[in-house]
Formats: sequence, structure tokens, C-alpha cells
Amino acid sequence: MSRSEKIFVPVPQEYMGIVIGTGGRNINELKQETDTRITSCKGDNSGKESGFTVTGTIIGCENARLAIRHRIDNVSVTIHEPVPQKFVRLLIRKQGSDNFRVIEKECSVKISWPKFSGREKDVFFTMKGSRSNCERAKEMLKANM
Repeated sequence: MSRSEKIFVPVPQEYMGIVIGTGGRNINELKQETDTRITSCKGDNSGKESGFTVTGTIIGCENARLAIRHRIDNVSVTIHEPVPQKFVRLLIRKQGSDNFRVIEKECSVKISWPKFSGREKDVFFTMKGSRSNCERAKEMLKANM
């Protein structure tokens, strides 16, 4: 008989609903697939983290942890990244759009930017895609500055 394990999977409060799903559908499927007991823990201002406590076999707990992390990492997000004015022209010159196309293709994100007058301190570039892909695109964007 397998020993029962208990692990905590931290999840930012804003993603708790995505993991749980409408009417608890996602979390119930996850419980059934991994044969684990999963309870939510709401974070608070005193430093307590939000997330899920998973109880079950070692393999079941690890599978549940991976599934929760996968769901969070593949959420479609929009990130607004400030770029200092002095670097904007470097990014948006004739060849600059090629930089964006390469980043978009490699990271599977969509990058856009507003029209700007040149007087703004920062220009905010918008990246849309999965959270992990947007973070990767953000790093590539910074490397081009």
C-alpha cells in the first residue's frame, strides 16, 4: 500500500479560478485523473500564500502539481512592458520590425506598440500569449535594447 503524501502547490490568487474552473469542473477532473484530494488555500495579507494542498500518493501528488503548473503557465495573458524612449527607435527602425517578427515567431506571442510622439518617457509594448512565452519574449526584447 502506498504512503500518503501532502504537498502545497503555490498559485497566485488571480489564477486560482482558472485552476478550479467553472463550478469546480477543472479541479474535480484533476482530482479524478490523479486520484488525489485537493483543497484550496486562500492567501492573505499576513504572508500566507494562496494555492492548493494536494494529498495522495507521491506520484499522484507530483502529477497534480505538474498539471496545476501547466494550467497556470499556459494561461493567455497580456503584458504591458515599458521601454525607455531612448531605446524605442532602436527597436522600431526598419530592421526593428524584423526583430519583433523573430521574437513573435520564436515565442508564439503577439507584440504591438502604440503610436508615439517621441515625448513620452516610456513607450509600453504589449505582448499577448501564454505567461511563460510572454516572459521569454520580454527577455528577448530586453536583449535587443
